[in-house]
Formats: sequence, C-alpha cells, structure tokens
Amino acid sequence: MALTPFFITGITDAEGSFSASVSRNPSARLGYSLSLRFNITMHLRDSLLIKSIRKFFNNIGLYKESGSFCYFDVNSTADLKIIIEHFLNYPLLSSKRNAFYIFKLIYDILKSKQHLNPKVFILVLSYINILSKPIKREILSEITSKFGPLPDLITCPVVNFSPKINLLNKPWWIAGFVCGEGSFTYYKAKKISALGLIKTNIQMGFECSQQTTDYYLLKKIWDYFGVGQIYTDKKVSRIRITQLVQLQHVIIPFFSKYSIYGFKQTQYNVWLESVTVLISEPYGIERTVKLMALTEKLTSLSLTASKGD
Repeated sequence: MALTPFFITGITDAEGSFSASVSRNPSARLGYSLSLRFNITMHLRDSLLIKSIRKFFNNIGLYKESGSFCYFDVNSTADLKIIIEHFLNYPLLSSKRNAFYIFKLIYDILKSKQHLNPKVFILVLSYINILSKPIKREILSEITSKFGPLPDLITCPVVNFSPKINLLNKPWWIAGFVCGEGSFTYYKAKKISALGLIKTNIQMGFECSQQTTDYYLLKKIWDYFGVGQIYTDKKVSRIRITQLVQLQHVIIPFFSKYSIYGFKQTQYNVWLESVTVLISEPYGIERTVKLMALTEKLTSLSLTASKGD
C-alpha cells in the first residue's frame, strides 16, 4: 500500500501519541535519563498497515507486537528528527498538535544538551507532566529533593486552533483519520405492520467519532462532506451519515478515490456490498435475507475487533 503524507498525519491524529519519561540512570550526569517516544498503536489485525507506516518513514524505529496489539515505536534522536520534520511539513489537525509542540520543545532541549543544567532539567519535568502521565510521586519526590521544586509553567506552549483549516485540500488526511476513528456500520429497527407482522428495517451508516474537545475537527469533516449530522455530549462527539442517497453519492465516491487500508478496508468492503444491495435490489424477502447475512458479517468483524480493545 502506498501511503501519502497527509494519510500518515490523519492516522496519527487518530491513533498516534507523543510521550516523554524520566528514569533513574546512575551513569548519567544528573543521575537520571530523559527519553522521548513517538508511537502508533493499532489492533494486531492492522499489522500490515503499521508495517506500511514504518516503511513510509524508511523503516526507522521498531515494529512490535504484544498481545492483541501492534506498534510502531520511534525513540532515537536521529529517528525522531524524521518524525518531527514530517509533522512540521504536514501538521496535525487535532488537539494532538499541542502534544507535538511540547514534544518538539523537549526534543530541542535534549538535542542541545541544555537538560544537563539542573534548572533546565526540572523545567523539562514540568513539560513531561503536561505531555504524558504525571511522573510517579516516588521518583518526582526524589528529584525535587535534589534539584528543587518544579517550576510553574506560566505560558504553556499551546498552538491554538485556526478556523482557517481547510480539508478540501487534505482528503488523504480524512482517509487516514477514518482508518482510526471511522466506522462503516448499520442500524436495525423492528416495526409491527398493520397486520401484526414484525418487519426488520436495516439502515446503513457511516460514522466518525472524536473526543468533544476536538468537536471543531468533526465540524470540518462535516463541512467537507456537506451531509449528515453531528451528535455531541461531554466526552465524545460523532458525525453520522445515514441517508442512502448521501452514502451513494458522497461517501462511496470519496472512499473509492481516497482508499482506506487495513481492518477498516475489510469493514468497508462488506458495508459497500450491503449498500449496493439496498440500492439495486427491490424490497422483499430475498433482499432482507442478503442484508441480514451481510450485517451479521459486519457484527462478526466488530466482535473480533473488540476482543483486543
């Protein structure tokens, strides 16, 4: 699979992470080592996709498997330079861009050896507490007893979202993002007819979800497609497109041109077959039987996927 730069950025917005950590190291000048890590984690079913992402970056870093998951891990200074250059040229669009810029700030400090100064070292720890999980209390207490308290970060290096972001020239970003956060799904509803017969109505749909703090990003996807609705709550928001004519004339043409890969491609192929049945076959028992079989296949795919989540 030939991945494009903005596809990589899109899937990173969905599944990537930037982190930093501190660990004891008696041989280091200050007695501690700082490390950075860029990571993309997906279910093992997407191992070929993860390997292709690594290949895109000329096979830097490591490919790993653990349990039901596979990883693309990058942590060396030379390799991280390649990662950072990519996201400077093809910027992240979600709130992960803030994590990236903190990550880059720490990278620049480490590369220039400024962290060997105790005051800069504890400054980096303040940034780590923002970027990653808070440093363990035991090791933080040990460090602050030697070098003093962590400084307050009066100005956090946050890059504000610009409403000028335009996805019209970034369709591959959408494809990459959907590989992580999209879903080709269906909905069933049972109705009782005037004769008392139970009928099952099957509706196909496309969804894309994201944490509500990134609502603006779903709004931009909605603007791009020009169809569907956005549903939101305190934690998660999603765009949902269910009208058959919109799926036929907007969603299918888009993914026919901008391919998705891995598990989502498998899911999409079954979903596409289901939509085709709805479009091309007259309502009746034969069509319902076909749709039931296809939607059961979609369910089976989702259940297989959820076992590792």
